[in-house]
Amino acid sequence: MVEVVDTQEKIDAVMSRIDEMMDGGMITLEKATVIRYTPHNEK
Repeated sequence: MVEVVDTQEKIDAVMSRIDEMMDGGMITLEKATVIRYTPHNEK
């Protein structure tokens, strides 16, 4: 399973390439509701 979270525009830009790489399986697109986001603190 591969999961990607990004803007709709960026996902749309790569969907044709992903489709070309697949010879079977399923692709689903779902909207997500972000409850909490905390960026990683770089040290």
